[in-house]
Amino acid sequence: MNSVAEVCWNLRGSPFVWEKLPHAYALFDPHTGETHLVNDLPFLIVSKLDRRPRTFAEIADSVAGPLALDSSSIEKISAALAFLERAEIVESNKCIQT
Repeated sequence: MNSVAEVCWNLRGSPFVWEKLPHAYALFDPHTGETHLVNDLPFLIVSKLDRRPRTFAEIADSVAGPLALDSSSIEKISAALAFLERAEIVESNKCIQT
């Protein structure tokens, strides 16, 4: 079987401590002491990465659940991942899928 290099997304550093606020989530990084406020979609993505690195397809599938994703939804997930990466909450690396 051939191996294909894909991008995997994972949390940077230690798992976050989080709290639900009225209109956002507060994510606290105990390692850096930083706190980030995020809305529902970025929080959902972070919660899916709390266990292990995932590919974009795995993240999209877990966010969508049984619903079909349209191009607008895929763009929103991609934008949320880009935001989380710029905020240094997640990082992307090459991973090997066999």
